[in-house]
Amino acid sequence: MFQAKITDVASHPTAQYRVHYHGWNARYDEWVEISRLVPFTAPNQEKKRQMDASLNSAAFAGQKRGESSVATRSDDPEPSAKKMKKTGNAAESRKRIKIRIPFVLQKQLVVDWENIQKQRLVSLPRTPSVADVLEQWMACQRRKRHTQTAVKAVKTLVGGLTQFFDDALPRCLLYRFERGQYDSFFSKNSSTAKGAMRPSAVYGAEHLLRLFVKLPALLEEAGTTEDDRAYFEPQINGILKFLQKGSASATYFLKDYEPASEDYLKLLERSGG
Repeated sequence: MFQAKITDVASHPTAQYRVHYHGWNARYDEWVEISRLVPFTAPNQEKKRQMDASLNSAAFAGQKRGESSVATRSDDPEPSAKKMKKTGNAAESRKRIKIRIPFVLQKQLVVDWENIQKQRLVSLPRTPSVADVLEQWMACQRRKRHTQTAVKAVKTLVGGLTQFFDDALPRCLLYRFERGQYDSFFSKNSSTAKGAMRPSAVYGAEHLLRLFVKLPALLEEAGTTEDDRAYFEPQINGILKFLQKGSASATYFLKDYEPASEDYLKLLERSGG
């Protein structure tokens, strides 16, 4: 998706490089530091091939516009061949809500992937957490919606999304490289004065954004109705726009991930991770 043509290349470690994304309008060009770049080698080309495959499977690659429609597939088994033949792929896709990931958040997903490939981790616990971000969005909605019914509906939505995140994080929102960090953190913090810690209180916007990529499939799996989808779709896209505004001011997303420690890398090596 994000093939880069690099110009003004220099060897100074603090230099910035102008990057153009092939197939995208020049207005999306950006200046990046050398930490965002990797040498043009065979291993790195293979990593890029793997990244392209990963992005394509999430269905937010190749969309040449400011926002893209995302309808991801679950890692769970697909319906039976008999049922698929009866309903057809088109009918199945219509059952899923359409989530539009803004371009700037698509780039954040790629930056997130790059950091994991460079063996960097999100420092835990994150501030603001997923619960904090959703509470802030809910506070904004309360100021706009003055009826008790509307406010209650937003509160219910936030509660549902928080529960979705808590359930989905260990199941499908972590890269393999991050799983040791998850296990270690929660084994050390299995209980607190306020009770068991939840992933939504520990992880932040980086992992919340991953949830929105998976959410269409998760909601379908949960058996949501047509009325549910009609309500969820504009609300979730509204949260993504809220995250987009926060990303511009670096309010929600980390600028720097932390390098994994030698002890962590050795632990992963021993466990085969």
